[in-house]
Amino acid sequence: MTGDAAIRRRLRAWVAATARVDPASVADDTSLFSSGLLKSLDVPELILLIEEISGSSIDVEKLRKGVFADVDTIARTFFPAPEAS
Repeated sequence: MTGDAAIRRRLRAWVAATARVDPASVADDTSLFSSGLLKSLDVPELILLIEEISGSSIDVEKLRKGVFADVDTIARTFFPAPEAS
């Protein structure tokens, strides 16, 4: 999957489906854990989704506190914009 908007849309859809809420209620800056949408038990599935979207394994160096805080943070951490040449 390519494109920042498509990636964010897929992440929001997964969060909404996992939390069983209306997809419109999940914004890019919605706190995923403190809001109660996701639980720590959802993290392994979220990691698998990120790997599926990116087509590669997650670098364990990127796994730190707060990295899954919201869709914005996930997108910036695991799907950085390509550097301009």
